[in-house]
Amino acid sequence: MLSLYGIGQILLIPIRLLFFVILYPFRGGIPGKYKHDFKRSFLITVCRLALKFSAKDQGVLNFLTTNYVLNSIIKHKHPRLTELNNFGKRYDDQSFWVVKAPARLKGDPVLIYLHGGGFHFDTSPPQMEGLLAIYHLLDPDKRDKLSMLVLDYKLASKGYPMPRQLLDLISTYTNLVKDGYDNIILLGDSAGGTLAVNLLQHLRLTDNKLPYPRHLVLISPWFKLVPDLEDYTPGHSFYENEKYDLIQWYAGKKLIDGYKSLFGESDYKTLTISPGNCTYNYLDWADIPTFTSKGYGAFVIVGENECSRDDILRWSQFALKSTLPLEFDSSEGRFNPDVHEFTKNSPDQAYIEIVIEPLGVHDSSFILEVDVIKKVEKNGLTTIDTLDQDKYFGTIRIVKFLNRII
Repeated sequence: MLSLYGIGQILLIPIRLLFFVILYPFRGGIPGKYKHDFKRSFLITVCRLALKFSAKDQGVLNFLTTNYVLNSIIKHKHPRLTELNNFGKRYDDQSFWVVKAPARLKGDPVLIYLHGGGFHFDTSPPQMEGLLAIYHLLDPDKRDKLSMLVLDYKLASKGYPMPRQLLDLISTYTNLVKDGYDNIILLGDSAGGTLAVNLLQHLRLTDNKLPYPRHLVLISPWFKLVPDLEDYTPGHSFYENEKYDLIQWYAGKKLIDGYKSLFGESDYKTLTISPGNCTYNYLDWADIPTFTSKGYGAFVIVGENECSRDDILRWSQFALKSTLPLEFDSSEGRFNPDVHEFTKNSPDQAYIEIVIEPLGVHDSSFILEVDVIKKVEKNGLTTIDTLDQDKYFGTIRIVKFLNRII
């Protein structure tokens, strides 16, 4: 049942959105990249309002299951794009197929999608549309090889604090290995990125004999689950980017004040829960094949204007040996590879790619760019070369990386 605070927030939502609509012609939208983009500014505003609810209220309001999203929303909204082998069918107790490659050969990849949502929200229709668009934008020969699963992990807002989500991932991952899949890609946005990295540390710190994921794709990964009060001071991205991002300080402050709902009795200052709350050490990441060995690799995308930018770039320095600095001048919307990109492409090491989206915000690929599916659906010949390179920056970079490594 909703709390009185939650009921109050629901009653305020239409008023706040109406206020935004009325003021938009006079002051524009959210400052930054989307100031003159009504639709995306509106979406950012909606996300901000959703994050105002308590964890308990988020659990009550989160009534769409992954099964329902796949089979009752996406399948009916996009019938042509979901004519895929095994779409919406269960793989195991906590995962569903998006596609199972019909002519799969040994060594062909399977991608597990780990959805974002702060471990409080389930898979959303826009996230599934973003994933489906990425699949259809792949080069045909790559697409034919690729299988895709969605992990339907239990939520903290439903009474399953961390590390339950990691246990769900380990279970599905183990089942895939038993079924002969040895080329596994983890793609996670926001909290899903956390989960992907947590699995790497679990494999490193235990006697588990499972193989490491072959590749990671991390979209605005959430490495520091509980911010420090110092993070909200001038000079830090949490402070400087609050006016641009959909994540704001009140959301971080809630975790400082009430982290029990997310972690239960677990110590969050561990590498298998919140690596950003641990003291970073190069040795913790030096022997992980996904980040170091030939035939493996990782891709990270972070928004220039997202609040977690400092945390993501700092983690990248230790885990991926990135040379990207934490501080740099505003891009003013222009991508400069010398400033916004780090690539490690040695023939005897893992392939690493880190990209900063100019003026980008948190998880824009799976929140603000998902309307790309309309272009894919309207024109079956749509490729990343025909897309607006700025509007769909993240989607294009993700597809390029997958085309490279599949």
